[in-house]
Amino acid sequence: MAKGHCVSNRLLSSLVGAGLALGVAVPALAHPHVFIDSRSEFVMDETRSLTAVRHKWTFDPAFSAYALQGLDENGDGEYSREELAELAQVNVESLAEYEFFTFVESGGTEVVFNEPINYWLDYDGVQLTLNFTLPLVETLSITEQPATMQVYDPTIFVAFFLDKEEPATFAGGNGACTMEHVTVGENKLDSTTDFSDDFLAAIDELDNFASQFAEEIKLTCAQGAG
Repeated sequence: MAKGHCVSNRLLSSLVGAGLALGVAVPALAHPHVFIDSRSEFVMDETRSLTAVRHKWTFDPAFSAYALQGLDENGDGEYSREELAELAQVNVESLAEYEFFTFVESGGTEVVFNEPINYWLDYDGVQLTLNFTLPLVETLSITEQPATMQVYDPTIFVAFFLDKEEPATFAGGNGACTMEHVTVGENKLDSTTDFSDDFLAAIDELDNFASQFAEEIKLTCAQGAG
């Protein structure tokens, strides 16, 4: 899987988004972290080729509260999609530099995505959820060869957790596509992981460290009509 680019406080500032100055101090942590629960949808065409990946990323409550500061424009204590629109735009526009934290490959070839489309933010009173779609530059046939997807930050500045019950679904594919949710390696990052200074320092020393801890979804589609 691709390693991506290093994530810095600039990304956190981007995630914090509209109305907040770049370089604003983050909560007092030696290594700030954002925690995201991820669900995805694989958009398939009539030939059972992957055309896009739709993501639904739910931010942890602490980061959500931090990100919302100053965004309640009408002071009603609620956050509409309109009030969150600029924040959503800042989020998705920052993702390209980090390969969208989305790594799909098939047969040793890495998928390239176009810019995100159909993006918005929702707020349920506790957590922000970013919804967006990543179209593939070229459709990827799953009938010819299986594909895999990992969602992770190479530096683990942002920690992603796939939904345990339904990490992903299919849109299209004529019911002929299946997926398998697997854990890569014996060591899995979860809510009990100790993000100590030593643990995080090791990330800079090991090639492709984060991908070894990232969960993986394997996609397969049957050939023929159906």
